[in-house]
Parts: sequence; C-alpha cells; structure tokens
Amino acid sequence: MDLTQLPAAFLGEALQDRTTKISTHVYQFKAYTPQMANQLLNIVVLVHTHSASGKQSRTVLFTNDLGLSASQVVSYYSLRFQIEFDFRDAKQFYGLSWFKNYKQTQVTTAVNLSFTMTLLGKLIVEKYRSNLACTSMGIADLKTVFNVESYARGFFKDNKEQADAFLNSPEFLNLARLEAIHI
Repeated sequence: MDLTQLPAAFLGEALQDRTTKISTHVYQFKAYTPQMANQLLNIVVLVHTHSASGKQSRTVLFTNDLGLSASQVVSYYSLRFQIEFDFRDAKQFYGLSWFKNYKQTQVTTAVNLSFTMTLLGKLIVEKYRSNLACTSMGIADLKTVFNVESYARGFFKDNKEQADAFLNSPEFLNLARLEAIHI
C-alpha cells in the first residue's frame, strides 16, 4: 500500500486545527502483512498537512484488534505514551531502578511501592499546579518546591509564624523559580 496515495474510500474523518493551521485526515483500513505470518491488521494512518506550507507528515498506527475504531486506536496509542512516562517517573524519582531484590515477593513489593509513590506524586503535583497556578509543573518542579520549603523551615526553625508567612509569599515562589524547570 502506497501511503502517499491512500484511496478516498479509507478516509474516516478530516479535522482542521485553526490555531496551528494543520489539517489531519484519518484513514483506516485492514491489510495483511507477510512479515507477521499473514496476520490481518487494523491500520490507521494520520496524514497531517500544514495549510500554509503544504508540508505533510504521516503517522501509522496498527493493531491486531480488528474491532477498534480509528479514534480508539489513536486513544490507546496516546495511553501507551502515558504508561511510558509513568515508568520513567517511577524509575527516575521513586526508586524503581534502585531496588536490588531477587525474590518474587520483594520485587513485587518494590514495584508496587514505586508505582504507588508515582501515583501519589501525580496527585500532589495536581494540587500544587492549582495552588501555584502553574499548569506545566512536573515532578522535578515538585521536588524543587519541597526543597525550598525544607530550606525555609530550617532557616526559620525558631519562628513558625515567620516560616508560614514566607511560604505563603511571592518570595517563596521566586526562590523556587531559581531551580525549577516549569514554575
């Protein structure tokens, strides 16, 4: 199948994004692949065209689940990347790659703890995103906020009221911005 000349019969929907000036044509069809023992695949092709320049790009998604619609396939692929990000966060911030256990119970406990902490971290980030009015804040930024909060509490250790006043002031956020990525 030539992806540059897809038949109009396979066109499912056409979308236009006025802000980016990119139109997307969604094609869906079923085809056999000889590389996988003649397996029938559900194939979704997204053709993105920039209206000003005419440049095109294509995204090809496929699955062996023949009952999925094009929007379901796109949705599942986007979830796949969210899972990849969760694994990255679990490894980078919550110790998934640090444990040195070899027994099944210990490995299960370490993995469950790491992903539980990843979920709790996401919930806390959401709270801070709304409190600090920063929609792009991530886990690394949350660590920065906690570090600055810890430094402030240590600096004002004898005066809890002064520490609380500082943590609710714009200076706290300015100090956090020195080290943060998205704040």
